[in-house]
Amino acid sequence: MAVDLLIIGAGPVGLTLAHLVARYGLRVEVIERRRMPSGEPRAVSLDDEGLRIWQTCGLDELLRDDWASGDEGQCICEYLDARGRSFLKLHQRTSDLGFPHAVTIHQGRIDEKLLRSAEAHPSITVRRGFAVDAVEQDDRGVTARGVDADGRPFESRAAWLVACDGSNSVVRQALGISWQGDPVAHPWLVANLVDPALDEGRDPGHVMIRCESNRAAVTMPLPHGLRRVEVELPEDDDASWIGDEREVRARLARGWPGADRAPIATVARCTFRAMVAERWREGRVFLAGDAAHVMPPFAGQGLCAGLRDAANLSFKIAGVVQGWLAPCALDSYESERRPHLDRITRLACRLGRLMSPASRTEGVLFQTALRVIGASPALGRNWLLRGPSIQPRLEQGFFNPASPLAGRYIPQPLVVTAAGAQVPLDELLGQRMTWILLAGSRRAPLEPPLLQPSDTVLMEGRDFRDPSEALRRRYGAGSLILVRPDRIVHSHIRASRFRGPQSSRSRRNPACRPDVVVAREARSVASSA
Repeated sequence: MAVDLLIIGAGPVGLTLAHLVARYGLRVEVIERRRMPSGEPRAVSLDDEGLRIWQTCGLDELLRDDWASGDEGQCICEYLDARGRSFLKLHQRTSDLGFPHAVTIHQGRIDEKLLRSAEAHPSITVRRGFAVDAVEQDDRGVTARGVDADGRPFESRAAWLVACDGSNSVVRQALGISWQGDPVAHPWLVANLVDPALDEGRDPGHVMIRCESNRAAVTMPLPHGLRRVEVELPEDDDASWIGDEREVRARLARGWPGADRAPIATVARCTFRAMVAERWREGRVFLAGDAAHVMPPFAGQGLCAGLRDAANLSFKIAGVVQGWLAPCALDSYESERRPHLDRITRLACRLGRLMSPASRTEGVLFQTALRVIGASPALGRNWLLRGPSIQPRLEQGFFNPASPLAGRYIPQPLVVTAAGAQVPLDELLGQRMTWILLAGSRRAPLEPPLLQPSDTVLMEGRDFRDPSEALRRRYGAGSLILVRPDRIVHSHIRASRFRGPQSSRSRRNPACRPDVVVAREARSVASSA
C-alpha cells in the first residue's frame, strides 16, 4: 500500500486530520485541487473544543497569534434590536477544557500555517494542483484517480480515504451520496475589510449582531487588522450589483459604517444551507467537514464541527491500521458525530431565526425573553452559546454507556507533574488510550482485560497532582477513568463499584446493548492485525 491514509482536500479540516493521524507515525497523503489557498471569506470563529484539538496536534503555539479571545469576563458578543438597543450580552469565560469558550480567528493565516507545517512533516505528503475525479475501492484499499494542473493523469492508493473537499465534494458525488436538508431563505453579503483602528491597536470592540426582519447584520473584529461584516440580502436579490464597488459598500455599511471607506480584502455573496449527507461512510471511504455536512454560520460552529470529525475519526483509523483497535471502532464515527451535528445545526437555524425574525411581533417576543435571561445571573449562566451547553454528549458508539460520566470530554486542569512542573493535563495523556487512577481509595491494580498493552496509565499522587481537584470533583476520589485520544471518556468506574478488572460491563456482559459490545470488541487488540 502506498500510504495508510489519503485525504482529499487541504482545508483546515483535512490538514488537521493529517496532523492528528501523522502523530501515530502513519503515512498520510493530502491531495488538493487548488495550488493556492482560497481567497474567499471563510470561518471567523472557533470554540474551546477546536483549540484543544489543535493542542493535541501540537499546533496551539504555532497558531496562537491567529486567534483572539478578549479578557476573562469581557463582553464578546452583543445582540441588538432593530433600533440598536442591546438585549443580550455574552461574556468570555475560560472553559474546563482549558481554553476560552469562543475566539475569533484569521482562517487565511491559519490555513497557511497548517499547510506549511504539513509540507514539512516527514509523514505527510501534500500534492497541490491535483484534481480527483474518480474513486475506486476493494477489500484492501482505495484508489483515487484524476489529473494534475497540466492535465496529466495520476492515481494515489491508500488503505483508507477521507474526503474533506468541501460542500461540493467530488468524492461524495462519485460515491452517489446525496444531500438531505434545505437552503436558508435569504442570501448574505459577506466581506473582510481592513479596519485601521485594529491596526493602530485601539479597542477592537466585540461582535455586534443587529437583529431585524430581512435586514440582519453582523460585524466582528478579527486578528491581524481585519473586520468581518455580514448583511442579509432580500430573498429575491439577483446580485446584479456585485461588480459595483459603491453598491457593495452601501450594503456593507448597514452592518458597519466604516465600510464606506475601508479597503475590502475579500467579498462574496453567500447562500447558506443546512444540509447533511445521507451517509458518511462507503466502505473504506469517509466524509468529514463540509463534505459531510454544512450549516448556517449563525452559531459559529461550521469549522468546529469539522474539527470534531477529524478528532473522532483520526484515532480510530490509526488504531485500526496499527492494530490496537478492532475495525468495528470505525463503525461508531457517524453514530457518534451525527446526533451532535444535528443538535448544533438546529441551534444555528434557531439563532438565524432570532437574527432575522419572521415578523416584528416574533422579534419583540424573542428579544423580550432574552432580555429577561440576560438580566438574570442564574439564568444567564445556563444560557450559553458556547461551552458545556453545546459540547457533545455521546448517545451511542465507542464508549461504555454503563459508566455514569462516559461519552463526555474530560476536563483539562493544570496539574503538577512528578518533576514539579505545572502543565495542562493533556500534556500527560498518551497518544492512544489512557487510564487515569484518581487518589482516594485502595483498589486492585489494573490488569488485562481492562488494561491493553498500548494503554498509558497515570496515577494521581505518583505521576501528577491536581491542585484544583477538578478531576476528583467530577469523577469522585478513587475512580478509574479511561480516556480516548480525542479526550472523550470511554469508561468511568467509581471507587465504590470497583471489583477488580472485570468490573466494566463493556468487558464482561455479552447481553448488554450493541454499542457496549462494540466498545468491548473495539478495545481488544485486533487478532488479524
